[in-house]
Amino acid sequence: MARASIVSTAQARLSRAVLGYLALMIAIITLAPFRFAASPVHGFVTMWGLRDAVLNVVLFLPLGFVLQLGRPRGSPFAWGRALALGATFSGLIEVAQLFLPERFPSLADLATNALGAVLGALLAARATRRLDAAGTVRAFALDLPLVGLLYLFVPVLWLGGLSFDGRELLLLLLPVVSAGWIIASVHAAYSGSARTARIRPLLQPALGGALFVAIGFLPAMPVAPMLAPAAAAVLALAVLARLRASDSLTHERTASGGRSRRFEAPTLRAAMMPLLALIVGHALWPLDAPRVAWHGTLALLPFGVEPDDRGVFRIMAQVSAFAALGYAVAEQAGRTRTSLGALAPRVLLASALLAVPLEVARGLRAETASRALVAGFSIAAALFGAWLFVLQLANVRALLGREGPSAG
Repeated sequence: MARASIVSTAQARLSRAVLGYLALMIAIITLAPFRFAASPVHGFVTMWGLRDAVLNVVLFLPLGFVLQLGRPRGSPFAWGRALALGATFSGLIEVAQLFLPERFPSLADLATNALGAVLGALLAARATRRLDAAGTVRAFALDLPLVGLLYLFVPVLWLGGLSFDGRELLLLLLPVVSAGWIIASVHAAYSGSARTARIRPLLQPALGGALFVAIGFLPAMPVAPMLAPAAAAVLALAVLARLRASDSLTHERTASGGRSRRFEAPTLRAAMMPLLALIVGHALWPLDAPRVAWHGTLALLPFGVEPDDRGVFRIMAQVSAFAALGYAVAEQAGRTRTSLGALAPRVLLASALLAVPLEVARGLRAETASRALVAGFSIAAALFGAWLFVLQLANVRALLGREGPSAG
């Protein structure tokens, strides 16, 4: 198989996997709590508002962005494909909402969703057009998996923000710390004299971080208007802290004890700490709940508890965080284990050692209960995250002209 064909295939597989994951999260956000009627309960509405229009655009931006990035390097702006993807997927959602009493489908939603996908593809096309393709491969090949972790943080922010109860601000800012550290690490490694200049090294990571925060937290703005400004401030502090951190915290050491050019492992260790704190804090929230006799269920929710959209969002926020965790665990071992079969035992063990004790602990608290199915979903999500890493690594190796690892 020609090298161009290998690269195209690897990019397409990765793009489809990420697109499918983001589409699933969007479907959960727009269709929860899934109480469908047997027949349509209302028709399409004509009313719309500026706030809803903006949120619809932002929600579909990542779909168009990933679609364009999945095309061969140098490909023109795929506005037609992005429009078709956004309109088709949004149309399916709007039709499904005809059967949901809590949701009101609108042709305006369909139009703004499709526009969001087109704008996302345009952003990706313009960003890649500014970069020299060959130089980009040489400079960023080892970092594509690290940057890929950012995609998995977006659903965490979406779902965490939408389930926000007004008291969890610090928890929701934790993944922003991880994202800021990763963005600044990648930028500092390839921007040259990040320590000598004062403003320029902050510009690119700040712009990328601002977009990340906007995409992640704008859907939650109606219920938490101060969330995005607080996240932007925390992200700026994380970027600044990373660019000013000592080499001992940011780079590996050589055999002689000197500074290595490799920075991936220290960056990943630093980024995982806030993620782990988020998972633990989210599962055990509220932290001051009184202790009771252990109680639990095999289901997603205890018997008699009626599911609502916020309850679904809380469950999926934990599951999506485990997807990011599985990706990170796989990347830590990715230098020596490059297939899902080789990575699975490590990811299974790490996710189970976290998910199972957390669910057991939830059963000892008055306001929560142990849920075996949630633990199972969390472990499965971690395996999915590891599989995404394998696809990402295969894409990197194809770009470098190496034989890609197996995704099986």
